[in-house]
Amino acid sequence: MDQIPDHVLIEIFNYFGCSSLKTLMNVCVRWSNLIKTSRKVTKKFNLTLTNSANGVIKIDDPLPDGSHSDLVIISKDSQNKSNPEFMKVLSENVENHKNSLQKLNLRGCYYVHAEVVEQKLSLFCDFIKEVEITDCMVSNNENLKELKWRNLRSLRIDKSCADFMLFFQNSQLQKLELSSAKNTLDTNSKLATFWKNQRKLKEFKITKTEIPLDILLDVLGHHNLSRLELDIKMISLNSDLIIELAKDSHWKKLSFLNGPCRDKACMTVKNIIAAHPCIDELEFHKTSFNESDFVMSHINNHLPHIQHLRLPLNYGSLKFNEVIKFEKLEVLEIEGIKYRLSVQKLFKILRMSRNLKVLRIYWVGHHARVSNDFFKNIFESLEDLQELHIGYKTDTFEITDEFLDVIKINGKNLKKLTTYSDKVEDLQDKMRIFDGSKVKCVVLDKNYEDMMDHKASFFKCNEFKTAATCVWSS
Repeated sequence: MDQIPDHVLIEIFNYFGCSSLKTLMNVCVRWSNLIKTSRKVTKKFNLTLTNSANGVIKIDDPLPDGSHSDLVIISKDSQNKSNPEFMKVLSENVENHKNSLQKLNLRGCYYVHAEVVEQKLSLFCDFIKEVEITDCMVSNNENLKELKWRNLRSLRIDKSCADFMLFFQNSQLQKLELSSAKNTLDTNSKLATFWKNQRKLKEFKITKTEIPLDILLDVLGHHNLSRLELDIKMISLNSDLIIELAKDSHWKKLSFLNGPCRDKACMTVKNIIAAHPCIDELEFHKTSFNESDFVMSHINNHLPHIQHLRLPLNYGSLKFNEVIKFEKLEVLEIEGIKYRLSVQKLFKILRMSRNLKVLRIYWVGHHARVSNDFFKNIFESLEDLQELHIGYKTDTFEITDEFLDVIKINGKNLKKLTTYSDKVEDLQDKMRIFDGSKVKCVVLDKNYEDMMDHKASFFKCNEFKTAATCVWSS
């Protein structure tokens, strides 16, 4: 191997994924240096294609710390028609960076010509794995053509983007997200046509859509979904339909989104849980319960095999004298801890969840009175805890050196620590006490409003992401 030239080795390394490359870096110093300089592992790029007449391209230099924002922006042509020079620059750079590009975002491309969209999308068909479309429309949709997507597995359609679905007709999606779709005959027809060819769909998420749920459920009834994510408001209006669909479904992963869970919605949630004792992943996002609705107790009594659980801000419906049965729980996510009572009930869950590997607490309120002892008690209750995520407006305590010492001393099996800060760089410096240890530290900027959604493009962290993101916006 010592006789192989550097450029040949670099070419070989391009065929390996990020995790494999990190392993190869341990073989010898030469390999480690070559992999680092190949920009595959430790470097990312910021590629910007401007909206100028000649299609100027600019690749930003790395920041002093070696980090990059992994963002590619492809502007819509100002004349709303194909620009040969622009397309040449685009195709060359897509070819150069295709090993890093895995996600494509289309944003705000109103009434762009179908031929222009097709021409640009065709450059990504062979390697893109994930596509997200927001606020996009094509002006001459009668000329839309189907494209062959070889590796596309995930598609998210937002707003009035139904026209774009035909571009992805020949894909074998595993995950589909539909949000804010309008209830029109044209949209419903395109959705029905699109779904006919999707034979491998396993995950489906629908939020804030006006499309009648009976139309969607009629289609979903023909797919053997393993994961379903539903808006709470839709459940309230269509509880009987969902319960009927649930009888013949085999959902392993279930998520409820957006809004208070009361009355009919709460009863529907409980009926679904009772009908699916094999659910191993249950999540509540941005929801809340009345104290009188003992949904938590219902989960405890009907899902003995649950492995992943995300609880809403108000999860205090668990009775103190109730026996906890979460013996197989490995991942616990808490949307928020508002009061001291919630802290006490959290520890009641933790004490009987000895197999827990991941604990994520996204928000801690002032009245919870969280201190360093809180985290010390967590590690005493969970000896095998490997990942701790704590933050999002955690204003009840300052992340001090003493706090980090508690984590370092007590987190004997901890592999990843994630937290938030107003001053990312300052906290990253404090995190240096973990240098040389097995703990990976991630610091997120809590000033962004959308942190609860964990949008990767907003993250500022000291770990390297493995894939670049391609964004096409106007």
